[in-house]
Amino acid sequence: MTHDLWYLYILDCDGTALYTGISIDPERRLAEHRQAGPEAAKSLRRHDSLRLAYSLKVGPKPLALKLERRIKSLSRSDKQSLITSAPCLDELLELLSLNERGEPGISG
Repeated sequence: MTHDLWYLYILDCDGTALYTGISIDPERRLAEHRQAGPEAAKSLRRHDSLRLAYSLKVGPKPLALKLERRIKSLSRSDKQSLITSAPCLDELLELLSLNERGEPGISG
């Protein structure tokens, strides 16, 4: 089964860290992280409180992966600004200087 609808998400971890990931179901993924089992990210297992701070439907997996990689490279303050502004997909692509295919340069 191919999934063309992927989400980008950012978790607030105990108010001390921000974790960025992608999933076809962010709520399910959050539950997996909270259970701290084998499906959870190892870096999240030490956190007591995980909260979904930002989630955005982005479409195909290659674009979701590019956005995830780009956001992971941002500073904590830039990630906080992104969470606060909660941009839609077009705004996020523009903020990160990517076009709709996840390539450098703003489409238009």
